[in-house]
Amino acid sequence: MSALVGGTVGEALAGRASGTIAPASDRASDRVSDRGSARHDAVRRAAAVFGIGGALLAIGGTMHPHETSGSMHESLLALIGSPAWLPAHAVLLAGMLTAVVGLVLLRRHDAFPAQVRPWLTGTIIAWTVATPEFVPHLLAGAEHDALEVGGATPMVDTHLALSTFTTPLVGLSVALLAVAVARAAATRPARLLAVAGVVGGIAFAVAAPLLAVTGNPQVSNLFAAQTLIDVWIIGTSVRVALPEKVARR
Repeated sequence: MSALVGGTVGEALAGRASGTIAPASDRASDRVSDRGSARHDAVRRAAAVFGIGGALLAIGGTMHPHETSGSMHESLLALIGSPAWLPAHAVLLAGMLTAVVGLVLLRRHDAFPAQVRPWLTGTIIAWTVATPEFVPHLLAGAEHDALEVGGATPMVDTHLALSTFTTPLVGLSVALLAVAVARAAATRPARLLAVAGVVGGIAFAVAAPLLAVTGNPQVSNLFAAQTLIDVWIIGTSVRVALPEKVARR
């Protein structure tokens, strides 16, 4: 009887060791793999949010009215009197908010190497500070009639004053971040995207201050450099979301 019991127990233990229970090293490897997969999924979701923000910014930029003829006053009247002013800036505001959320998520999930983190943090701060300017920017459209007759235009005045500070924040921060990301990635796609980010960021950064200094509405054409910033955002989000081997091509 004892031999029978001993044999049964021995067979059961042998069966568990060989079939139903994996070695501890394999279980540990599986846990590491699961954590890596979960992290990659989180990074992909963060990149998607960032990319959506870039797409919204691109759409809003396309919708934005453009008028550079006449004097500064005449150009501004034409811009804020356009029916596209309100929806364009509503989309731009949504894009900025979404992009900032994407940046925060990318930082939280360590989507970039450690050397990028300070530049990423700086960009988050800069864009967070700059985003509220879109509110008077958007509401300036309601002051067209007052601007036309020389009345009080607090939203227009606030927008023009703040933009000389906020556009350099946005442009320079994204240019610096693009360089940091490209240096850390050391890949051709990242470097090509960095060119767009740097050129677009610097041109966008100087647009509002230069417009304020010169009063020349032709200078507002520099705001179109936002398109290059959008290209960097969307391209970087795609690159980060792709598997590493594919992203390096």
